[in-house]
Amino acid sequence: TQFGLFGIVAFVLSFTEIITETGINILLIQEKDDIKKYFNTAFVVSIIRGIVISILMIASAPLIAIFYENQQLTNLLFTASVIPFIRGFINPAVITFLKELNYKKEFNYRLYVFSVESIFTLLAVYITRSPMGMVVGLIGGAVFAVIYSFIMIKPRPQFSFDGLVFRKMLKRGKWLTSAGIFNYLYHNGD
Repeated sequence: TQFGLFGIVAFVLSFTEIITETGINILLIQEKDDIKKYFNTAFVVSIIRGIVISILMIASAPLIAIFYENQQLTNLLFTASVIPFIRGFINPAVITFLKELNYKKEFNYRLYVFSVESIFTLLAVYITRSPMGMVVGLIGGAVFAVIYSFIMIKPRPQFSFDGLVFRKMLKRGKWLTSAGIFNYLYHNGD
């Protein structure tokens, strides 16, 4: 039952991330010019996207709890809504690992985040003995990902927004959102 509750939380989190996909990472990988000019706008858009996902999760939490007839889901989803907000602050320059085909750095980044998230999760589950421990583990992993991305990855983005860059991102990324939704439903619809 507890894994089922966490599964519902993970589903809501991943689905809201899919339906709000902006395609920024695809643009940054495909762009032939220097991508540093995109980082600041990508950072602002990522933060706004994280806020939108958090709001969607908070707004849907009571309805999801009613649908599954389990009020514990409300608190789990409220807590989990912090995760996309935190992830929104990850340095967008992490995409340079993939763009430059530097798979060793990409692997190390993912490995460190996964390891810290796993340790946080195991400790939190051991302490709480509830699905909340798994949610807390994801929060710990997200916090570590943000800190690590700013300490280890250069350049660091600034909080500034360029409308032309944003329109270019949306123009290229709009089809990615639709494809992502259908792909997600195809693989997880059951």
